[in-house]
Amino acid sequence: MQTEMKKLLSYLKPYWKAALLAPILMLIEVICDLSQPTLLASIVDNGVAKSNLPYILNTGVLMLGIANESPITCTKMFKIINTINEKQ
Repeated sequence: MQTEMKKLLSYLKPYWKAALLAPILMLIEVICDLSQPTLLASIVDNGVAKSNLPYILNTGVLMLGIANESPITCTKMFKIINTINEKQ
């Protein structure tokens, strides 16, 4: 078992940065995607229910920023994965 793990790590060694960065980017993407419904609920509860237009606008702009970051992060992750695949 231990020798198999060493063999696997030897193959992974040249790509350790990508192997570390890809799951981190995936985690960021998932957090971005899962935060959208929470922010929308917050707009309804704190903005619409209380007629707080500045809160609605600020949270909406935050949602747009998060929505723009998610595909950027996903694209970076796929570029890293493709770079690894091309080298093999």
